Order: sequence, then C-alpha cells, then structure tokens
Amino acid sequence: MRYGLIVRTAAAAAALTAAGLVHAAENEVVVVPMSYGDGVYFQRDAARILPCEPPTLPVAGGGVTPRVEGLRNSEQVFSKPLRDPRLKLVEDPTADVPSERVTATDFTLYLPWTNEYEELRFFSNQERREANVVINLADAIGTYEAAGGRDQDAPCQYPERLRAERDAIDTPARIDEGLSQAEDQQSD
Repeated sequence: MRYGLIVRTAAAAAALTAAGLVHAAENEVVVVPMSYGDGVYFQRDAARILPCEPPTLPVAGGGVTPRVEGLRNSEQVFSKPLRDPRLKLVEDPTADVPSERVTATDFTLYLPWTNEYEELRFFSNQERREANVVINLADAIGTYEAAGGRDQDAPCQYPERLRAERDAIDTPARIDEGLSQAEDQQSD
C-alpha cells in the first residue's frame, strides 16, 4: 500500500513491474479539476500529471464518502476513498446540522501517479456501481512523457515561489469574508 492505494493483486503489480510499466513514483501526481453542480459531478478541465508530491489528506466518512478507482486494461489497480467535496470545511459547532452539503463546488483530485493506471473512475459514494465520471489519462500521460516526465520543471519544485504566492493571499480577510457569507446565509 502506498498513499492509501490498494493494489488488487500482487501478480498484476509484478507483471507491470516486469514489463517496465511501473517505475518508482516518489513525487508524481495526477491532477484532475472537477466540479459538482445541479446534482451532477463532471470533469472541469483536462487532467495533468506533474512531478510533484501529492497531498495526503485524512479521509473520514462512511458509505456516502466518494471514491476513485484507477484501472489498466479494464482491471482495477486501486480504490481510494475521498473527502466529500460538497461538505463545508468551516462549520458552527453549535449548529443542529453541522455538515450541510453545498449545491455547487469546484474541487481538484490529487492522486499519486504510479504509471499503473490509464483510466480513473469517480464514484459519488462507496456503494455506487456505475461511475459518475470516467477520466481517460491517455492525453495526460502523453503530454507528461513529451514534457520530460519527472525531469520537467513544475511549480511544486520551487518552494520559495509557492511560499511567495501563498503569502500574497490575505488569509484573515478571506476568513472574514467566509464568515460574513455564512452569516448572510443564516439570516436569509
């Protein structure tokens, strides 16, 4: 297991490694911009693969928690539960219903890239049998390899640039704005 990924069969992993299809993916990530609106999940923009460390976020929830699966030749390589992007991160601890889902949101999937899968399937909950969104990674894989794979430049490789961009954001002002919007929604 790596980054919460579950390899379904040891034989499949060994075969991929022997065929030269798997390499040490210490710092590679698949980035998939997604959206949810009008009760539908969809891919907002093209998937990309970057030579960056994927974030590892805790996942909590039950059967209603979304999941993503990676497939190669229609065989499942991994399955990973995700945090529900429709749940608000800031909630009033005294509220009767603290975990209200939003009706529309943009979010991004960040998944470790191991070169073991060529397709991702996003499911809105654990029990769902048919994927809400199917993401073919052929173009992302081709673009990544053409750009030099792990040898290409990526913003995540320059922490000082990322720190400067993060520091340029007025966090207290954004928090105040979010609290103000929440108060406005409660008064409506």
